[in-house]
Amino acid sequence: MASCLAPLAPGTIRFIPLVCGMRPSPCMLASQCWKPYGIRIPTLEEPWTLEEFDAALVSLQEGGEFEYALDPGTAWTGEWYPYAFSPLLQSFGGDIVDRSTYLTAEGKLNGPEAIALGEWWQSLFERGLAPGTSQDGADREAGFIDGRYALQWNGNWAAIPALEAYGDDMLFLPAPDFGAGSFVGAASWQFGVSASSQNQEGANAFIQFALQDEYLAEFSNGIGLIPATLSAAAATENYAPGGPLEVFFELSNQQGLIRPPTPAYLSVRPWSSKRPWPTSPTAPTSPRRSMLRSMKSTPTSNPTTATAS
Repeated sequence: MASCLAPLAPGTIRFIPLVCGMRPSPCMLASQCWKPYGIRIPTLEEPWTLEEFDAALVSLQEGGEFEYALDPGTAWTGEWYPYAFSPLLQSFGGDIVDRSTYLTAEGKLNGPEAIALGEWWQSLFERGLAPGTSQDGADREAGFIDGRYALQWNGNWAAIPALEAYGDDMLFLPAPDFGAGSFVGAASWQFGVSASSQNQEGANAFIQFALQDEYLAEFSNGIGLIPATLSAAAATENYAPGGPLEVFFELSNQQGLIRPPTPAYLSVRPWSSKRPWPTSPTAPTSPRRSMLRSMKSTPTSNPTTATAS
């Protein structure tokens, strides 16, 4: 945030983060109602592995208590998909862009790691562990709160309603580690003030005014997002030391990976547009791919055959 308050240099642009710097991050929402299943509660120091996470989903689904073991949010569209699901891709070892140049997605979005993620992801719907893209928006909003979904992948903006529903039984879990680390999305949209603006003085005065801790705290109390500074967090209802949402600071600090810092990140494609994308039969074989095939062959008790693309 210090850079936001630095003097403007010729030809530069000044930014103020959306909602004054608050940065949402996806996390796993869970209630402790599935404790009887004997599933280990993951920690930042020891998150679920792919094998553990998948086995937990199967156990929860087969228990018959929940309509679906996992709600990843397929009813939502737009930037939710790259924001929410690219951390899963990154945990497999892929990415939505080559971060060494930010000019191509070659080898990242179409590499064997990305294909492995795609196979496991598709298997969630083939095995009836998660609702597909036909999920109703109302089910996305209320399914976890109503107890029909055991786990929900959501942003921390959903934390307060979940906390109100489950109280002390509410758990905010770290992202699983699928082999290449644990990641959640980070960084927010930005408002920008151009260096060529004729209203720089007023715009900069607004930025300095809006970045005061008392207003950051009011924004957080009003909409539930993470305050931009620790001093602002200390003045909030939920993010102060010992508060019910304080955990999100460490989740973001330890697992947060910013979205690619380029406005074109949703449009970057592999260089070789004429080369066909690899398919499962021709993709390299690895122990993880063999394990994924084993997972996909494991049936569950849910007869649902919803699919997602």
